[in-house]
Amino acid sequence: SCGGCGRPRRVCLCESLPAAPLATRGATIVLQHPHEKKRRLNSIALLPRLLKFVEVIEGRKFCVRPEDERRPTVRFAGSLARAVAGARRGWWRLLLLFPCETAVTLGEGIAGLPPLATPEIAEIAEEEEGTEPGATLPRGKVDYVLCAIDATWRHADEMFRALPGELLEAATAVQLPSSGSASHPLRKEPVEGGLMTLEAIAKAVGALSGDAALAAAVARPLRAMVEQQARYDPAVRQRVEAQQRRQQEQEQEQEQEQEQEQEQ
Repeated sequence: SCGGCGRPRRVCLCESLPAAPLATRGATIVLQHPHEKKRRLNSIALLPRLLKFVEVIEGRKFCVRPEDERRPTVRFAGSLARAVAGARRGWWRLLLLFPCETAVTLGEGIAGLPPLATPEIAEIAEEEEGTEPGATLPRGKVDYVLCAIDATWRHADEMFRALPGELLEAATAVQLPSSGSASHPLRKEPVEGGLMTLEAIAKAVGALSGDAALAAAVARPLRAMVEQQARYDPAVRQRVEAQQRRQQEQEQEQEQEQEQEQEQ
């Protein structure tokens, strides 16, 4: 396998990766279901190569208090503990990227939050008993911590329902505006407008940074994966072709609307 991207050499993705992880004004925490890590097309494995201040935590259930880890199947996540503590103090915005009933669009979620406080961020880990400083929350000013769940829709719903109450209370649940279909149809999504986790994170980080180029850079290896997989997998090739037809139809409709407006 390739030493750069970890993929088999014939499907190496290094050319689609940035020379160094890209800096943003926030951190990203991914709660990954154990089954996802085993998938051959595990795109989240590339995220630490794409963005700075990323942590992928494997598990099904998580807690933010060390004493709760004594419960079976529950894993203490120090990064989540630090994220919750900082959000409570107003040091950064904790955003939970999940389309639950209470979720608002990303833009609405940011607009409705109060201004950030300005304490010394570096002290947060030391102040929280049972946690240690880590690389996920960098020393310095952090505007947001984005928390995402990487799992199938069924498993993601189960993981969301099992999230600790402290996290749900401190976080603002956000979702992306519906785009109709995934831009990178590597898998068949069970719901209309469903996105792979990496694509959703790319869109969210781009929106939070106000930088469409950043979103494109984070999603670039996913686009390369789709192109590679379409050569070998007829199902992926069919989804790509169907997507191209939809895009052409949308472009034709837009052209017709513009022509009608000009005639009027």
